[in-house]
Amino acid sequence: GLGRQPDQRAIEIAGGRNACPRTAAPFPPVSTEGLLWMDPDVIVELVPPAGERSLDLEAIRRQWQELPELEAVKSGRVYAIDEGGN
Repeated sequence: GLGRQPDQRAIEIAGGRNACPRTAAPFPPVSTEGLLWMDPDVIVELVPPAGERSLDLEAIRRQWQELPELEAVKSGRVYAIDEGGN
């Protein structure tokens, strides 16, 4: 999938800035065009725990290869993190 937002504070502690504008929705949908416009340096995708999803973390990361023009994809900085902590 194309992403849910991680905790804003975690991004700031890591020295980053969230490329996705703040909205009233906690996890706003972002179109492919929106991602291309934002062109993030790093992508962190929070995914459901293993028992609740059909793909493993590596397969989820590989899906991002469909957008090779994104800086995060070009530089290999795409991370899929299990919400369950696994």
